[in-house]
Amino acid sequence: MCGFLVSDLQKFVATALLLCLCAIGASVYGARYVLDHALHSEAQSRGMDWAHYVEEELASPAGHHGAHDGRLQIAPPTRAEFVDILEGVFAIGHIFQIDYINMFCNCDLSLVTSDVLSADGAPLPPERDTGFEYAGQRFFTFHQQDQTQPDPDHVAQAPPPNDVVRYPIDAEQTRLLATQDAHRILVHTDDTGTMPGTFAEVYLPVEIDGEPAYVLRVMVNLEAHAAKYKSLLLAGTAISLTILLFVVGYPIRRFLQSQKRQIKTDQRATFLANYDTLTGLPNRHNFNQTTDQILLDQGATNQQAHLFLFDLKNLKVVNNYYGHEVGDQLLCELAALLSHNLPEGGHLARLGGDEFAFIAPNSSDIGSLSLPHEVSIPLANSTQRVSASIAAGVAQFPIDATTRSELLQMADLALNAAKVMGIEQICEFHPTMMEQFQSRLDVKKQFCDALAASQIAPFYQPIINIQTGAVEGFEALARWHHPQKGVLSPFHFADALEDNQINSRLGRHMLEKITHDMADWTRADVDFCKVALNVAPGDLMRDKFAQEVLEQLAASNLPTRSLTLEVTENCLFTGERARFIEHLDILRQAGCNVALDDFGTGYSSITQLKEIPVNIVKIDKSFVDNIQDDNSDQSIIGALLDMGKSMQFDVVLEGVETENQGRYLQAIGCHLAQGFLYGRPMPAEAVPAFLAAWTLHPQGPKQLQA
Repeated sequence: MCGFLVSDLQKFVATALLLCLCAIGASVYGARYVLDHALHSEAQSRGMDWAHYVEEELASPAGHHGAHDGRLQIAPPTRAEFVDILEGVFAIGHIFQIDYINMFCNCDLSLVTSDVLSADGAPLPPERDTGFEYAGQRFFTFHQQDQTQPDPDHVAQAPPPNDVVRYPIDAEQTRLLATQDAHRILVHTDDTGTMPGTFAEVYLPVEIDGEPAYVLRVMVNLEAHAAKYKSLLLAGTAISLTILLFVVGYPIRRFLQSQKRQIKTDQRATFLANYDTLTGLPNRHNFNQTTDQILLDQGATNQQAHLFLFDLKNLKVVNNYYGHEVGDQLLCELAALLSHNLPEGGHLARLGGDEFAFIAPNSSDIGSLSLPHEVSIPLANSTQRVSASIAAGVAQFPIDATTRSELLQMADLALNAAKVMGIEQICEFHPTMMEQFQSRLDVKKQFCDALAASQIAPFYQPIINIQTGAVEGFEALARWHHPQKGVLSPFHFADALEDNQINSRLGRHMLEKITHDMADWTRADVDFCKVALNVAPGDLMRDKFAQEVLEQLAASNLPTRSLTLEVTENCLFTGERARFIEHLDILRQAGCNVALDDFGTGYSSITQLKEIPVNIVKIDKSFVDNIQDDNSDQSIIGALLDMGKSMQFDVVLEGVETENQGRYLQAIGCHLAQGFLYGRPMPAEAVPAFLAAWTLHPQGPKQLQA
């Protein structure tokens, strides 16, 4: 890329320089043309005026003419007459020289200023005929030119002095010779110092009685004017160059700046394509390329390699509870920890999210690899620290797999096993993990088929008021009527429910079944009170979830108060929390009950209860198991009961299985309880019979008081 940019820059600079040279050449040529034009105009305006003046003066005294041997004879003015005419002309000072050429006698009468004026400006005597020197040649003021044809361009030749000799010439030939130089203007420059720096020759034929008689050559001094125009030329050239430098230099500067920005952009793009912006570690793309090369090299030399995967448990909960900035700090801390503790020679990368990978070539023993079990960071402006456990899995090349994608899959299976089983060390891949993985895939497929075949049905577990013995409602729990295995609880298909698409399908299915059962009970005058439906994240992700629930209730002619929607803490404390709470708030305002299930097992806090639109809190079974022996559990449950009264929400104790647990809860003022002590989950057709039997023989208070 850099070579390409340099090549482009060279081409651009070469083009710019060529354009510069062309522009300078055009500027100089144009300026020179303007200067020449100006000087020609100056020479014509000045030279022609004096030429016409001399022409008029010569026409009057030159009148000795007539026929002689059939040829035209014109007598040129004498030296005295010519000097007399030019004396006033040279006194002006800007005429350098005027030549009087008799075309018929081929005589050249040339006078210069020094011949006409003395040093003090007085005219020289007419008889002076000593001549003068110019450019190393001898000139005579009045001389004969022994030629058959005049040559005004070469009058600077120096023939020996002699009298004026007249040679008759044909008039037509004379006319042609005189016309060829008519109105011709030549501008010359000379740096010899004798002649002016710039002068012009202006030729004008003089006609007498309609015939060309003389050619006047007026040499006009343009030095002062040339100097003025040269100054203008220099100034114009300087301005042109300045403009040119700006016009060409500005694009060059912009081009160089753009190239610099492009280089930085390319470097940034290369970095983004290969490195993680948060941790600075190589990214998945970089890791894949490096790993492929390492495996290729290791395979060629029959050596081993290990591929490790690391992640943080419950990072998603930390992000939702403390914010993503805290989660990012944990990830950076994990990246630094891995960088310092992993063996040298390997390649560490962040694959995405909280997943890190490390490929270690020539590593046969992973037992010596020791890592902390968790990462911890302090919270800003607080003494509290946030920590997250590290889970790790490893697969070996070429024993477990021979390609990168397969190694990643095996290491991921080991990582999942480490998280499920709570293994604190690095979990090595075992072939049984693949079998379990395949089994989970099979369960997902079979469960989806079961949904399509309507093999999933709600079972109802009662919720009892242990103070009055009344049935306050039921919780609907999904059960799978497996053709071979019988009725299966969610424990057997929990892996399938981890898929949001599957649990969303289950939610729709359960809502239809529950509303159908409630409608049947209503028509049979069965007082079921209300039924609770478990809501999964996949349900709340549907844009029209609340609308679907209300429409389903309306289609079954059921009041909204007959349905309770149970959500777990992990369902609410996600990145979609605001959206999920909006659904629940709509349903609660419509009259439905909202319950927070399994309270106390996640990261929920008491202060967040006021932000969630719930009117029921269900305490997890883990607080009830040791209620009689654990003072902490007793204190927590007592505090929650008091808080429920003050914040006006009902508290339901789940997992009540023994009479002692039931008596204790009744004694401390608990009203609502649920568990095997009061009834196991039952199919819809068994609910009417259960309610009838319970009404005749309420088991709760009597059994607890016995």
